[in-house]
Amino acid sequence: MGKSRVTPLKTVTIPRLELQAAVVSSKVSSILNRELEYEKITNYFWTDSQVVMGYINNDSRRFHVYVANRVQRIRNSTEPHQWNYISTDANPADHASRGLFVQELASSNWFKGPAFLLKRDLEFASCSTDISSEDPEVKTGHVFAVAAAPVGPILDRVGHFSNWAEAVRGISALRGLIRRKRGLAPKSRIKELKDTEIFILKLLQKYHFQNEIHLLETKKPKVKGQLWKLDPYLDEEGVLRVGGRLRRTTMSHNSKHQILVPKKTHITDLLIKHSMRRWHTREEASLPMPYGQMVLDHWFKFCSVFTYLQVHHLQKT
Repeated sequence: MGKSRVTPLKTVTIPRLELQAAVVSSKVSSILNRELEYEKITNYFWTDSQVVMGYINNDSRRFHVYVANRVQRIRNSTEPHQWNYISTDANPADHASRGLFVQELASSNWFKGPAFLLKRDLEFASCSTDISSEDPEVKTGHVFAVAAAPVGPILDRVGHFSNWAEAVRGISALRGLIRRKRGLAPKSRIKELKDTEIFILKLLQKYHFQNEIHLLETKKPKVKGQLWKLDPYLDEEGVLRVGGRLRRTTMSHNSKHQILVPKKTHITDLLIKHSMRRWHTREEASLPMPYGQMVLDHWFKFCSVFTYLQVHHLQKT
């Protein structure tokens, strides 16, 4: 039996048409095996497309959806070793697509197939099944190199708290336990809490402002950026603080040189909530951070607690 299909009106590449012909061949084979009920029969498949041979035998490259789906259909009912290459001149299926005159049909191999099939020992022509990386049906792989500094266990632990004071007390208890294990003298409660606050903020700064801290430590020239507009510097404890002309005023040290924090972290949110609960109004609550005003505006817009505190403060005044 023979089967041929008309090329679709939509433009389709030759390799895709040849692959579709291989799909038809595997379907016809399944029908014949089911209907004829032969026992222990070996099926052989022939194609004059080296590209199709490469697709069927491929185990390393990934194809686009059209080719991938059809290759999978072929391999569901046949094995790659069953497929063999035949030259175009000896391929009778080629007559169905190219056409023949009546005089040529009588002497062609359309009715009997290629001559080598009549031999006792089949002759298998060799062909290359390698697929070029430039083949348009091969998916191009994209590799992205991503480098991220690992978050320390302390910062990860702080992420489980919903209140800044509770977070400080929790980390303080952990630090106290470590001190006792090492046989060190315990600190006073107030001293331990203040040291823990600085400890957490230094870890936060080291994770988010690593490059800026390195430039300040090595006294290298500052680069352009939102952070440098705050004239940052490292204090004697290694904490990144705001600089500027306020250092000449009589304000307290923490008011003149506030500790810098990143704008979008869980710890920053805890600090904002902690500050707002203490100071109540947006004029009195400001944290030094890049784009800090935008962050605070977001909190005032979407947080009902802060809206209540602000209204409550205005009612008192």
